[in-house]
Amino acid sequence: MEDYRNAVNTAVALLILISVLALIFAAWLNRFDPILTKIVFRNFAAIIGLPFAFIGSFAIVALFRQTEGPINFEGFGMKLSGSSGQIVLWVICFLAIAGAIKLLWHGGPSL
Repeated sequence: MEDYRNAVNTAVALLILISVLALIFAAWLNRFDPILTKIVFRNFAAIIGLPFAFIGSFAIVALFRQTEGPINFEGFGMKLSGSSGQIVLWVICFLAIAGAIKLLWHGGPSL
């Protein structure tokens, strides 16, 4: 069962990565379109940064999870375990990465 779960997680991560790379490739093919170029440069952190934050969060939670047992989360008056713990961990990872992108981004308007 664990091998099946790892295979599915890897397949989903690769599918997401391929989708993001297709988005970047489509932007590259249309790089001479002045309107699209302006949109991409103005919103680069949102268009490119957030999808990679999604992939990074997914990789942290799904691919690098510990094999000892389910993730337990207890805080804010809630006690979560199993897949709900993984979802909370994913949200925390995504918000941390997106917050870091916003904090370090200086090339355009805020996210």
